[in-house]
Amino acid sequence: MWLWCAAVLLMSLQGCAINRESASVAADTDITKLKTIHVVRSEQDDRAVYITIAEQLRQLGYAVSTGSASPIPPNTDAALSYQAQWQWDITMYLLDLRVTLRNPSTDALLGTAASYHTSMTRKSTEEMVSEVLSNLRGNKAAAVAASTGPGNARVQIKPYVALPSERARASSPRSSVRVGPIRDVRRDSVGTLIGERTTLGGISLGMIEMQPPPAEALSRVLEAELTSSGFVITTDEKSANVDGRMTKFLLTTPATALYWDINGVVELELIAQGRDGRKHEVRLVANCTDRTFAYPSNDLIGGVVTACLTEIGAKLRKDNALASVLEAP
Repeated sequence: MWLWCAAVLLMSLQGCAINRESASVAADTDITKLKTIHVVRSEQDDRAVYITIAEQLRQLGYAVSTGSASPIPPNTDAALSYQAQWQWDITMYLLDLRVTLRNPSTDALLGTAASYHTSMTRKSTEEMVSEVLSNLRGNKAAAVAASTGPGNARVQIKPYVALPSERARASSPRSSVRVGPIRDVRRDSVGTLIGERTTLGGISLGMIEMQPPPAEALSRVLEAELTSSGFVITTDEKSANVDGRMTKFLLTTPATALYWDINGVVELELIAQGRDGRKHEVRLVANCTDRTFAYPSNDLIGGVVTACLTEIGAKLRKDNALASVLEAP
């Protein structure tokens, strides 16, 4: 019965009209200010999608080169890679197009965009490329498409509340701490995007977006745990300080004929420096999972995200070395 239901689901996903667009750009990046872009030709691209991408970029005013991923021409501002998935329905059409923009010097992710249209609402290759590039450049909001079928998951996370600490109830605070913004240095996503909801066969059900953005959510966890432990958050540069890098914040929903797993992984690197000059570096990792025999809903995905944030908070709370450095006189 489960196998039959899964087969029906797969056929329905292929046959219904689904339109999806998504785009996210790093907070410190303006795609329109780039000058030179290198389009990395995919080895699986036997329909010359890279030529269409390059031509449209040139029409937008960029200097464009094409070729392999290495070497990238000098003085290139960004490298654009892409994935094009084709589908057969009477004729071949471009079902799913995804582009990723990276800094060629640091490999940092600058932005990502995707466009997905099934057969009943199919678009030409030129239209798909135009849609993706337009969203990537911020010329129009990514569509919350008028369509049937599943779409992007938009998960709203509740404010993080740290567990009460005995030390926080002491008569005087431990120390003042300046918390720097956590930098998003993920290689697999950027901005509010944290993953993709999929079903059997890896078929996409849409991207997973999170509010507040993951780096901001981790900053709130860090500040809440420090405050709960008796520290006072300050902007004074002479105080002890903590800076962080978010290296991973990823949600996946692998499926079998019987169930979906919702897997989350969060990785956070912190560097703390006390007023006495001592430093403490720590890497915090949270792995969280849930299993559903129904659909991986936004609420279930949000529950896994919350569990990962809670696990990061618990590890912060137990890090005595971190507290020792921050409260040093």
